[in-house]
Amino acid sequence: MIDREREENPLSTEGQALLARLGDLAAEPGRRIFAVMDGARFNNLAAKLYRADIAHRPLYRHAGGDYAIVAGGPWFVDPSLAAQPTPLDDPGLSGEADALSDDALAAQAAFLSQQMLENLSAGDVSAGGMLAGTGAPQPENVAARLEALMRIADGRSAIVFWVGDESLTAEILFRHLRGLNRIAIPRGAASDVFDGERVELAAAGGADASPHQPGPDRTSATETVIFRHADPNVMMQVFPVLDEAQALRLFGPVEQLFFSPDALWGGGVKRGRRPGAEVSSDVVAGRGMLQLSPEMIALIENARMQASRLKVVAYLRDVHPATEAVGEREMMERVLSYEASGARLGLASERAHMKWAYLMSITEGECDGPEAEKFFRQTAKHPDDAIDDLLVALDRAAGDDWENFWGEVG
Repeated sequence: MIDREREENPLSTEGQALLARLGDLAAEPGRRIFAVMDGARFNNLAAKLYRADIAHRPLYRHAGGDYAIVAGGPWFVDPSLAAQPTPLDDPGLSGEADALSDDALAAQAAFLSQQMLENLSAGDVSAGGMLAGTGAPQPENVAARLEALMRIADGRSAIVFWVGDESLTAEILFRHLRGLNRIAIPRGAASDVFDGERVELAAAGGADASPHQPGPDRTSATETVIFRHADPNVMMQVFPVLDEAQALRLFGPVEQLFFSPDALWGGGVKRGRRPGAEVSSDVVAGRGMLQLSPEMIALIENARMQASRLKVVAYLRDVHPATEAVGEREMMERVLSYEASGARLGLASERAHMKWAYLMSITEGECDGPEAEKFFRQTAKHPDDAIDDLLVALDRAAGDDWENFWGEVG
């Protein structure tokens, strides 16, 4: 059955390469491998992991009973253990333990007890992971579950692997990752790498923070935001800008990180190593919030801008055949000029800039001028929304008669 699935649903090149690296690590004595997966990229990730028989639990906690926030957040995955039923796996038992009724708690306990007995009877000395520390992970089981994980996550940019030695326990890493759910950045920094509403921030963490190190408040120069560390693309943006101290805070008790970002962020298999400095007990315990400086945010923003420009270049080559023969350097120069033109008109979003670049490209720049400024100035809509009206009007206009076109929409 497994071989047939491999033939019918082969992994991507990146997925195969990442699985090969992880398989080699899993075969090393004393090696521990865990994963964090982005629940927002799946329809019911918990169900997929349960069917794959892989231990998992959410890194967010219930906030106001909103299960959607928990399900769409990061999930902690242990490939060394079989799946265990949790309140989140069974809709009838959903909720925090202290919020469950006596009947629900009794049903949960009976179910877990039955599962434990079945696993012991089948020869699993860990009872499906319910009896911690009763034996080292079996490499063949870990390898099979790693492959199952890759088949679930392949092509979604939704999994990051955390690797350590035999001292790395699930509880130590779980607590560390809970402490990374939220980070501090300069107040007002504009980056959609970091977002999250109040309810999501509450679900993401806070209870694990040291009471002696409160998070930033509204009077400080920083603000607390969500850190989507289960997304390889986000990790690819954040990891390179960290200094040694912050890299140590990110790695905590683990030695290596493995992930595969989208092609726009370099593609392939990326590995990060923990800096060689000694790790303090505070870092291992996950105390203190990871904080990014204004300079680090600026580096992230610059990288995102460059990635956005590459995306615009690819978009223009796809929608405007005349650009296919244009060299990469000239295309980038054109995109930079289109970007500057759009910024003068008030365009801000990537989507709006892509549409303006399309107009500039197909008109060879003739759509830029006083008429365009007048159009965006007179509309009550934000330029990012008004660009859609402009495209509709263009669709109604005849040929390349731009004088007539501006007469219609101006």
